[in-house]
Amino acid sequence: MTRFEAFEKSATTGCAIKHRFFSEEEFITINPYNKIITDDGYRFSIDEFLKYRNSKEWETDWEVIEL
Repeated sequence: MTRFEAFEKSATTGCAIKHRFFSEEEFITINPYNKIITDDGYRFSIDEFLKYRNSKEWETDWEVIEL
């Protein structure tokens, strides 16, 4: 799944998503206000989150996960 697809799905349904670079326990959700919430409860704007995750490797390999 692409980053755009995963972010859109999480923002509209509240589901958890993860990338292949995340550890086994790591995930994020995106709230309706487009804030990313990590599994630890930290909140970031999408721009902040992507600041250091802007290479092409972060464009794909996203998935929805069951909690």
